[in-house]
Amino acid sequence: MTTSWPDRLIEAGALFLLVFTPLAYGTVNPWSEAVAELVILGMALTYVIRTLRAWELRVELPPGWLPALLFLGLVYLQAVLPGWSLDPHATWRQALKLAAVAALFLICYNTYRTRAQAQRALWTMIVMGTFISLFGIAQRMTWHGRLYWIGPEVSGSPFGPFVNRTHFA
Repeated sequence: MTTSWPDRLIEAGALFLLVFTPLAYGTVNPWSEAVAELVILGMALTYVIRTLRAWELRVELPPGWLPALLFLGLVYLQAVLPGWSLDPHATWRQALKLAAVAALFLICYNTYRTRAQAQRALWTMIVMGTFISLFGIAQRMTWHGRLYWIGPEVSGSPFGPFVNRTHFA
């Protein structure tokens, strides 16, 4: 079964995120979050263009979509209604991140249809997990306070490219 160019572009975006997000210090900095969110936006636009080419916007919803949507609505209510959040700006920022992750899940749920697509994603995860594990061991053995031996000095106990070692788990 051949896939269309929008499907290949969406899959390339998902595979890019699987590689980029752990290598960008675990995507904890604003610049890396912005890159990931822009890639997800590009994937969403590609998905919309793909579905509108057939003159219909069709989205298949996964099981559990209603509780997820209600939770996302609650987070947005906390962000916009005064007095519902101690830090409305941080709540709004986290709501946008949550919406991006939900969009990524929904796009992948509607795009990944073949066994070959799933195998490519699985092998990307296996290769990246192995690489990051070996990289973390090498960095631990030669640690001098900087991520990637050149990045900013960090306190605590990072592992590999992750600022906090529990992010690896």
